[in-house]
Amino acid sequence: MAPAGQAAAPMITSLVTLLLAVPGPVAASSSVLNFEAYLARFGLQYPESELPARRALFVQRLAAISEHNAKDRRLWTAGVNELTAATAPEISARFGYSKALREPHVAAGALAQRPLLRANLAPPRSFDWRDHRPSVATAVKNQGSCGCCWAFAAAAALESHIALKTGILFDLSPQQLNSCTPNPQQCGGSGGCLGATAQLAFNYTIQAGINTQWNYPYMSGITGKTEECLGSAGGYGAHKYGRRVAGIRSYVQLPRNDAQALMAALLEGPVAVTVAANEWFLYDGGIFDACDKIRPLLNHAVVLMGFGVDPLNGDPYWLVQNSWGTGWGEGGRIRLLRHTSNTAWCGVDDQPELGTGCDGGPEKVTVCGMCGILYDNVVPHFSA
Repeated sequence: MAPAGQAAAPMITSLVTLLLAVPGPVAASSSVLNFEAYLARFGLQYPESELPARRALFVQRLAAISEHNAKDRRLWTAGVNELTAATAPEISARFGYSKALREPHVAAGALAQRPLLRANLAPPRSFDWRDHRPSVATAVKNQGSCGCCWAFAAAAALESHIALKTGILFDLSPQQLNSCTPNPQQCGGSGGCLGATAQLAFNYTIQAGINTQWNYPYMSGITGKTEECLGSAGGYGAHKYGRRVAGIRSYVQLPRNDAQALMAALLEGPVAVTVAANEWFLYDGGIFDACDKIRPLLNHAVVLMGFGVDPLNGDPYWLVQNSWGTGWGEGGRIRLLRHTSNTAWCGVDDQPELGTGCDGGPEKVTVCGMCGILYDNVVPHFSA
């Protein structure tokens, strides 16, 4: 999840190289028309000098999309979105970890390992927090050109859990979390747009609370910069744009690689999860099953909103909400293939320079579930 030019960029190089190697069957004249329509549809503007290279990327990725969608018995569909003409560094900027979290460092008392109330109950066949009334499902956001997915995932989880607790669905400020969350041990990156973790965001919220998006608006997606914290020294305390509207007392780190624990926690509220998202940028719909099984590199934070079974093919899935806008995926969400066994899809994240998490963490770890979804999951709580 590092921004352009940072360590995460090589993670997607092989995929981008593969896409560029696909021959483009689209005629040049039609590609100009389609490319211009594409720019208009997604409101994209590039310098005149970049247009030939952007057009070439667009045509070559159209070929890759067509090639994938021509496969028999595929579970998901590739499609055009605002990343179709993006460069490798620009795609990397949508990820928020230059290091994926391993063993979290948290302040004493901040981490509460609590029993999961529904762990021994048979789960329903499907569950979706968007169906809850009154609504507790936060709207899909767009982090833009800043690698602060961790702040968006934390804010979204906070919004839903606060709504479940109080009946009020706030629109909380990811900018405050991005700008103000301390990261002295460089967990998930060096902080802000250069990467951090949802755990750090929750720990900050314990100390300082959080304001609304209205009072503390998001700017980093436009500037690509972390931006100055508009608060007291050290990132804690009152903010220039008004008092905090909400807070938490603790958070829970779920057991690693445990689907039952994850599902039990999900039945209590949305969960902030870490995933390997290198292969996501062509996703348009369906049940995604294309993450690297052997070497999943965790690099992106999202929110788990539900689970279910596809009515057409019977495949089980996790429902995940992303922060790349509603023009990506299924209205800003993705369904990941859900396995019935914890060990059915496991791999090793073995690149410490990209994925050791906090300074001094282990060199490699085993992560399970499609895109590593079972490994690093956390939820906020309102009691110490």
